[in-house]
Amino acid sequence: MGEFLKSKLILEDFIIKIITHDIFILFKKNSAFWMTINSSGLKIFDLISKGFQKEEIVEKMVDIYHVPADYIERDYDRFVELMRNKLDRADHISQIEKESKMKINGKTITIHITNRCNLSCPYCYKDANTNLCELSQEEILKIVAESYELGFKDFTFSGGEPTIR
Repeated sequence: MGEFLKSKLILEDFIIKIITHDIFILFKKNSAFWMTINSSGLKIFDLISKGFQKEEIVEKMVDIYHVPADYIERDYDRFVELMRNKLDRADHISQIEKESKMKINGKTITIHITNRCNLSCPYCYKDANTNLCELSQEEILKIVAESYELGFKDFTFSGGEPTIR
């Protein structure tokens, strides 16, 4: 798993935008990939991109956060698996676009403005009504402005159920 990510995580291929003191968005240049991360995720991303192995990263994170290594290992594994899945999906989207020779006039970004939902759809991929930490209106407007500067022209507001917000 680590070798896969090391080959995909070349720091120069990414744009990191600061949203708050502990929320960042990673965009991969020329890709459909984007991911929100916290400062711990950013540190893991940075260390992987510099070539550190899992054991070294866990050791460094234990020194920083003073928590048991098994907590860090679990968080590292979750982070790596999530990032790998998102990178795979972004690559798949790029491949589909190339194969179908679709012409896209602009970039589209989806902003999840809430995790709240008044429905319980059995097919939904979201864990609605969990992790209810939401971005403020100012933070959302900042994301829109910065995304527009990066070339995104179409915006979709999603959630949960965005009309609840």
